[in-house]
Amino acid sequence: MKNKISQYFFKSPSEIGSENYILMICSVVIVVIGFLGTLTNFILMLGWKTIVSTALTTVIFTIVYLYSRIKARYVVSRYAITIVSLVILNIQWFINYGSSGPVLYLFVVIESFIIIFFNKWEQIFGSVFLFLNVSVLFLIEYYHPEIFGKYPSEFDRLFDLYMGIIIYFVVSIFLIKIAVWFYSNEQKKAQLAEKLKSAFLANMSHEIRTPMNGILGFAELLKEPGHTGDEQQNYIKLIEKSGNRMLSIINDIIDISKIEAGLMKVNLQRSDINEQMEYIYAFFKPEVEAKGMKLVVKNGLPADESVVVTDREKVFAILTNLVKNAVKYSEKGSIEFGYNLVRTKQSAVLQFYVKDTGIGIPKERQDAIFERFIQADISDNMARQGAGLGLAISKAYVEDLGGIIRVESEEGKGSVFYFTLPYNTTMN
Repeated sequence: MKNKISQYFFKSPSEIGSENYILMICSVVIVVIGFLGTLTNFILMLGWKTIVSTALTTVIFTIVYLYSRIKARYVVSRYAITIVSLVILNIQWFINYGSSGPVLYLFVVIESFIIIFFNKWEQIFGSVFLFLNVSVLFLIEYYHPEIFGKYPSEFDRLFDLYMGIIIYFVVSIFLIKIAVWFYSNEQKKAQLAEKLKSAFLANMSHEIRTPMNGILGFAELLKEPGHTGDEQQNYIKLIEKSGNRMLSIINDIIDISKIEAGLMKVNLQRSDINEQMEYIYAFFKPEVEAKGMKLVVKNGLPADESVVVTDREKVFAILTNLVKNAVKYSEKGSIEFGYNLVRTKQSAVLQFYVKDTGIGIPKERQDAIFERFIQADISDNMARQGAGLGLAISKAYVEDLGGIIRVESEEGKGSVFYFTLPYNTTMN
């Protein structure tokens, strides 16, 4: 039940990102605090201005949350929370008894939020502005104390302060927990990256050594006299196979290095998608049928509409990587790949898919498989031959071309990989 409620209100961290997930929670927390503050002010009968100000805060943040949640523009929440909180700080200072009221606690909460959710220069600018703002409020209160009213009674003052302490105490704990979570999460990511890179290097030595041993071993056999022509041809084929495998590994390493260095360029040109699909089908058909499986290709557009402007080589690499994985992790059944044209009011995209009946992917690993070196994870008992770079490269290529990639899978029943590309038919 808890997971369903969380999913309904915030989606999941994997869908929107951990930071956006926390921002959504913050928005809901502020809405709840605004409601409680309004209720407290009403009970204490602190005046309609005070009650309306907290009620308006609740309404504004409800709108901010819904807008961010529905439109998926989460950055709006970050700035809205900061700006609206500053406005509230100033308004509440004047209508809720200045520094003698609980509004001063909001200063600490806003500063904590700025430190956690903004980058270095935004933190400096926001902190300085917040400090100067509060300093001006103190100066106004010092030189013009007549502007600020007094609580109706000492009980009202203490009760208001006490409720403020409770509310902002809870918020402060929440923000500190977020900071600790961010730190812990980043630390775990760094440790995992080191582990995977170390395992990757160990795996690479094996991946490179194996085809190299094949090349050298069969080349040595070719030196020996007395081999028949068929035996020689067989050795040559094995040498070629080992060479191609090594070349594929080296190409993946070069590609991922270029991606990390930001040197991978997009080369847009006119490309026939149907032609590429048919070529990939012809290339993998013998290998798939040799395993007793069926390979199916489905083109979503007629020949006269299948020419688009994209990076031909990258599209080919993405499809090849996905089909290759489907073949590697499937032993029976079928593999199907194709695409459809999906139109919306704003745009049109080609949605590609590669579907297999293979071993499937555990739910907890479905996000991790797109991370580089993940195949090299030494704790993965299902790891098979490969450098673990194919899906990471595919993800980078898809995003470079303006699309998204995702997977739907059930362990033991197979997987479906989807990725989208913009449907552009003319050169800009």
